[in-house]
Amino acid sequence: MAWKATSLTMAFILSVIFAVEVLFFLFHSSICEWRLHSALTSMDLGVHDWRREGIKVLLFADAHILGYRRRLSIDVAWSDWGLMKAVAAARYTHQPELEVLNGDVFDEGDISSTDEFKEAIRRYRRIFGGETAQARARRGGGGEGGRQVLLTVGNHDIGNQQHASQKYLDLFEEGVGPANAVLCLKNQSFVTFNTQVLAPQARAAMRATALSFLSSPSLSLQLQQCSGSAPSRPILIGHMPLYRSTDEVCGRESGTTTVGNRCQRPPPDPLVPSPSVPTYCHESGRGVTYKAVRDTLYAWDDDVLGQEQSTALLRDLQPSLVISGHTHAPCRTSHVIAAPGHADVTREVPEVTLPPLGWRMRPDAGYAIAVIVPANAAVRGAD
Repeated sequence: MAWKATSLTMAFILSVIFAVEVLFFLFHSSICEWRLHSALTSMDLGVHDWRREGIKVLLFADAHILGYRRRLSIDVAWSDWGLMKAVAAARYTHQPELEVLNGDVFDEGDISSTDEFKEAIRRYRRIFGGETAQARARRGGGGEGGRQVLLTVGNHDIGNQQHASQKYLDLFEEGVGPANAVLCLKNQSFVTFNTQVLAPQARAAMRATALSFLSSPSLSLQLQQCSGSAPSRPILIGHMPLYRSTDEVCGRESGTTTVGNRCQRPPPDPLVPSPSVPTYCHESGRGVTYKAVRDTLYAWDDDVLGQEQSTALLRDLQPSLVISGHTHAPCRTSHVIAAPGHADVTREVPEVTLPPLGWRMRPDAGYAIAVIVPANAAVRGAD
């Protein structure tokens, strides 16, 4: 009897561990998938069939794979294990054609030694696996077939603006692929861009390299060849968000709605338990922010790109969608730009700022899943 009781106890303990370690992630990923499917079936896409034409994209940002300078080994190992479970559950549930990891892949990239940076890249490959689309294109591989992976560079990878390092950018590109690149899938182009070197105070050589990519004839040619006769515009993927002074336009995406300069929680979602974590919505005399530090608004070229750089990016690329990260607070906003050669004709460009994937950065970490079709895009987040 004692042996039987011990076996039942062990079975119960193992079941609890399995539920916590596996089912928790699968449950939340399944909710996200259900929300996406509901959004797609309710959208009017005209003649477009999202099941046949759509590109399913898994959107990660700010994984912050920890380093050993600031963290204990057990903290690093536990964080890596958590990332592996989250990524595996998301892949299994959503079955994406494209994965995006939008900057701050590493937590200590910008302060590491060469050997430490290379070790961090090995750990990235162990957690996420697979060859990036940039690396595949560099060695002459095709852009179609199998799951594609795109990475962008963030401030914790190479430093930010005047603190950005060519050494770390070289190490990143050697291990991952070019920071500025184009991927074409189903006549839709995805442009990854190094937003960490756009400010006027950034290192001149690094800034010139980024700007020359934007103005290069080869970029225009790649975009034209990708779209063909289809009326699609590129999707811009960069770590830093485009200019905005506050997050009061972000609404429910940040777990809080705003009325004027006041924070208000949204109506509860019956499918998702109420979170016990902070919403990071703070009020001040100057507006609303979702930053963790009270009474601070976004700083140009540190939290978000400057207004001039943001306008130039939108004008030069004319994207259909902007995907960003960096702030560790999800947001959905839009920007108004003029059509090329028609200053009196404007259109809105939506921007989605992703939450952090690394739970050591914020307790309510998450990701987003999107289906990109020529006429529209549905994006849903998962905590």
